[in-house]
Amino acid sequence: MQKTEDHILVIFGASGDLTRRKLIPALAELLKLELLPDHFAVLGIGRSKYDDSSYR
Repeated sequence: MQKTEDHILVIFGASGDLTRRKLIPALAELLKLELLPDHFAVLGIGRSKYDDSSYR
């Protein structure tokens, strides 16, 4: 079995206020400080309808 270095963070409720106010800024800070793994992805799941450009 090979060890993988890929990481995925799944955020349930990604269209909510908590994600916008707390989680996204915290992830941005970790990225700025280069504390996230090289192969890192965020998967956001929410009830509101957004496409990629409107969510950003």
